[in-house]
Amino acid sequence: MNWLPDGGGGGDNGHMQGQHLLQLLLGIIQWIDPPDTVSKEIECGKSESELLDGCRALLSIANVTTPLVFDQLLKSMRPFGTVSLLSALMCEVVKHLMVNYTEEETWSWVARDILLDTWTALLIPMDSAGNNILFPPEGVNAAANLFALIVESELKAASASASTDVNDYDYLQASIAAMDERLSSYALVARAAINITVPLLTRLFSERFARLHQSSVCAVV
Repeated sequence: MNWLPDGGGGGDNGHMQGQHLLQLLLGIIQWIDPPDTVSKEIECGKSESELLDGCRALLSIANVTTPLVFDQLLKSMRPFGTVSLLSALMCEVVKHLMVNYTEEETWSWVARDILLDTWTALLIPMDSAGNNILFPPEGVNAAANLFALIVESELKAASASASTDVNDYDYLQASIAAMDERLSSYALVARAAINITVPLLTRLFSERFARLHQSSVCAVV
């Protein structure tokens, strides 16, 4: 397919930037796609360096282009957009974190942070303008699916940490600061699919309040 996206700059400069970004994506796509295969290979002993470099390349692309152009880049070689790949890649990373919960930094911790920065780079300009029209339609579903998995992961992590006795003040402060930074990125992802994520959060809060109420009733009885 010979179609090349305009990099967002307009005219010849924009077209040249689009070509450059496409060549960059072509060079790293095998390091990150398909995400589940890449993750399994790492678990079997392959170095995670290529995956992390691929994540950094996605971040670099996101920093210099718009969500629509970012999404269109992959469509020159795949039946789906780059935002869908970004979502699938981060979902795979989050799944790894859920299965391998540990306080020690792993490759999936590093990948998650890089990919969150990529989402932030894509969504902050759009969020500041208050304009979700600039986000590709399939990206809305990708963001919604990712946010649902993020919520599940963080609830599981919170449950695990609640049973862990940690008295290191510096460690607790660092954990809180890291969570605050992640929450701001999570909020951007949620707002990208607000018609789906708000009902999800409402349902989850209702379920947990109901459990708390039931527990308090049982305790009184």
